[in-house]
Formats: sequence, structure tokens, C-alpha cells
Amino acid sequence: MLDPQCAQPVGRAIEICGRLAEDQAAFVATGCQEFVESGPTITILNTARDFCSMNRFQKFVRQLRLLNLNLPYVPRSAEGMLYWLGELIAAQNYSVHPYLPEIYMETPDGQRRLVPLFVVRRGPPVVPPAVTVIYQGEIFYIPRPELGTIEEARSLEVLDLVWWAMVSATTKGDLPKSTAVTLVNAR
Repeated sequence: MLDPQCAQPVGRAIEICGRLAEDQAAFVATGCQEFVESGPTITILNTARDFCSMNRFQKFVRQLRLLNLNLPYVPRSAEGMLYWLGELIAAQNYSVHPYLPEIYMETPDGQRRLVPLFVVRRGPPVVPPAVTVIYQGEIFYIPRPELGTIEEARSLEVLDLVWWAMVSATTKGDLPKSTAVTLVNAR
């Protein structure tokens, strides 16, 4: 189904077919296995838990774009977004095949370039970072972005987006209740 689309690609299909070929080569090189498709419904999870799962999902989405298809999907909740960011941190810092998510950004001259979407590193930073967190004795940090350049990582924007999603999903009833404290004079 995709072979005719990528045999002589034109326009955006050139970019998509190129990325599909790179994704497939990385998939094979890391020893990932395709899953067997059976039944009328196939569930493909967008998980960053490991390289193989993320690569499989990205190939699927690129194929949909190439074929100009739209399928129904279930969007993540605000908590799900936060969980996904945690998976990305694990994929970058603990995975056998580290995964760094990238997105295409358009340059002023109309070209498209891959740039990091969400970068979190483990260990002491070499230069002052944008954000630092110490968790269970380990240092994690988001590098300071190169503001104004096309290579600028979008990590802070991603955190801001997830923060706004969390704020929007939070109601007054979700906030913890304070207990009344009564002071009694002791004599």
C-alpha cells in the first residue's frame, strides 16, 4: 500500500518516505519485532517506554499522513500527558536504546528540520540548566534552550503546555481541603 506512494514521492511525501525508511532501518538495527495484526481492531499505544514501541507508533502515524488518512483516537488526559513525559525521561536516561523525541519545525526559508521536542538529561549539568530536579539522590535537568535558533529544544514549551492542561483539568473540588486548627491557651 505504501510502496506506490514512496516509489516516486513528490512534495511532502519525500520527507515522510525518507523518515519512514530511517525509522524502519532503526527498528531493524535495534532488534525490534513487528507484532502480528489479527482481528478487526488493532491497538497501537503511543508509549515512550521503549524505543521499539515509540518507533512503531511513529511509523504508523507517518503512514497515515502519507496516505492522508484520519482515524478515530482517544486523546490523553492531563495526567496521561504528565505520565507520557515521565516515560520520555525514562526512555532518554534508562533505555537500552535511548529515545529523544523530535518534531519538524519550518525554517524561515521554508525548509523543515528535525528539532528536539522534550530533552531531560541525568547527571550534573556542564552549563547552568533551565530546570534542575533532584529525585532520589539523582540530578535531572533540562538544558537551557538556544533561544531564537531553529535547533532550540521545545522542552520548556512542552512543560508549559502540560502545566496549562493540568490547570484546566483541575476543579475546586480536586484541591486538598485544609483542616481547621484551633489554638487553646495552656496554663
